[in-house]
Amino acid sequence: MVRFGVVTGFVGWVVVSVLPVNAQQSSVLYTCDQGRSFEVEYEAGAAQVTLPLEILALSQVVSASGARYSDGRTTLYTQGNEAFIEVDGQRTYSNCVIADDLLSPAPTPTPPPTPQPLSDSGLPLVVNYQCNYNRTFQATYFSESVELRFGAAPILILPPVESGSGTRYSDGRVTLSSQGDEALIEVGESIVYENCVAQETTTLAPTPAAPASAPAQPVPAPVPGLW
Repeated sequence: MVRFGVVTGFVGWVVVSVLPVNAQQSSVLYTCDQGRSFEVEYEAGAAQVTLPLEILALSQVVSASGARYSDGRTTLYTQGNEAFIEVDGQRTYSNCVIADDLLSPAPTPTPPPTPQPLSDSGLPLVVNYQCNYNRTFQATYFSESVELRFGAAPILILPPVESGSGTRYSDGRVTLSSQGDEALIEVGESIVYENCVAQETTTLAPTPAAPASAPAQPVPAPVPGLW
């Protein structure tokens, strides 16, 4: 069942706000092909889309049917309980439907083991990348993993995998490829961060060691009485 909102008239267009059947909930979880998922928080004329690597603020735009939200590059299409996402006209999330367990609390993840440092100095290497469309991310390289940070999105940890050239890290779904000062990120078979160039490279400051406790001072022997 589709619930219709207010109809607003334009010259030559009619925009009908079509929200999911359970739009009274602030957030909706969609599950898609290949086990992928994303969450959308609907507001009046806008949608905040939470993806594995980023959080997008999309505005509602004209749509011939259903509802459409876009920032000019990423577009969310919804109709009834179904949705899909396109990036630059290429579909990246397909055949998405509203999950039955809406907003079920996610299990607390087990903290990953602390990776070993990559650099010769024994410190992790931190690189800030600038990509197309003014998008940025930070990569912290360790000897056995890389940590990716995308603003307020959760930290993503990827293990190294075999690469024909440069270095490559992947968890089977998200892949970081880097060579020299350049990098790109793929989700599935779609490039989501491209033409990325390192802007700043630093090392993580070592955790200061706890100060050593001072050796115990011997207790002086009492001075013999003088009388």
